[in-house]
Amino acid sequence: MNTAVLLLALAPLIQPSPPDPRLTELVRQLGHRDFKTREAAASELVKVGAGAIPALNMGLKDIDPEIAGRCGRILPKVLSENRNRLLRQLTDNPGNPLPEGLAGLKRFIAITGDNKGSRQLYAAMMTEHHAIIEAMEADPKSAGRLWVQFCQSTNDRWWSEKLSGRDGLNASTPVPLALLFFLRGDKRFTDDPESQISSFDKNRLFEIFDFHGWLKKADVLPEIKKLFLAWMEGERQTGFLWRGFLTIDVQKMKEAVPSLLKIAAEKDRKEASSRAWALCLLVKLSDKQHLKDVESYLTDESVVSQTLGSNGKTLTLQFRDVALGMAIQLHGFEQNAFGHGPPGYSSGITISPVSNYYFQNDKARDAAFAKWKEFISKPENKRQEP
Repeated sequence: MNTAVLLLALAPLIQPSPPDPRLTELVRQLGHRDFKTREAAASELVKVGAGAIPALNMGLKDIDPEIAGRCGRILPKVLSENRNRLLRQLTDNPGNPLPEGLAGLKRFIAITGDNKGSRQLYAAMMTEHHAIIEAMEADPKSAGRLWVQFCQSTNDRWWSEKLSGRDGLNASTPVPLALLFFLRGDKRFTDDPESQISSFDKNRLFEIFDFHGWLKKADVLPEIKKLFLAWMEGERQTGFLWRGFLTIDVQKMKEAVPSLLKIAAEKDRKEASSRAWALCLLVKLSDKQHLKDVESYLTDESVVSQTLGSNGKTLTLQFRDVALGMAIQLHGFEQNAFGHGPPGYSSGITISPVSNYYFQNDKARDAAFAKWKEFISKPENKRQEP
């Protein structure tokens, strides 16, 4: 997406009012044959600032290439000054209503809550990465390309530091991590399909941005944890999401339970394994209060994964198999009490707890569900409604 098209898409988000006739005339003068007239018009439009955005936006579409070109050069300056003015308004007056015209601000505050810290974090993020955030509002695919460029440049700098004998990059600010969570947590976000950057390099960003370190500081920066949980709900790349699951597990993050419930319930997720892992963590972090949620998945036959069993035959793990494993544990049974177990063969090391809930064949699965049906039919085992 070129700059002119991005400006054309973005400008209406900032100032939707119709252009002032006087300013429209100044835009027309940008194509005047006299150089001084053109320069005077450009200078006046810059002085007007945000009020000139509608006229400049229209000028981008002018058939005169001189007018369109000059509008394309003036508009970024006006947008920058307007952005900085709005950011000052946001941070200087934390008790006042949110200013209109800042890309993504309302979504950010909806996640973090409105306070001095959240406003300052947004302002810092917007100051450093406004191009990506504003592109997300105008064209999510363009934002994906800009994100990849940012990932690549960050990795290049990291390698340069390493090769120079220094210890990578110093994550002295949470801003890059906040950007990662905020951008990738937006369900409109899509990775650039033409990207040449590897998944390994993308995942390295978590170390570069001191992922675990900043989450441990959530008591002094609670906005980061809120952004993390919102990111978990929106992230669609399995490798990234699994890293989040491990963090929730290690830090015993009980405030993640509502997010885990949402992830487990999303049947449109491409990877059912993510839903299954969320369900495992849900049970690990909570108790019988979520038994109703777990039991609702006992008929869900979505395929979580397939692998070779010890007999060399392909084993299929269904979502209901994992749900049954969770349900019996909530009732006090051991993990393998109904015949669940690992496949018996693995081509590599797995870090997901989901692999412990295979059945060796359909007969074993049918027997387990029959046993569950018999168990739950007894009055003393029925779930009591609150």
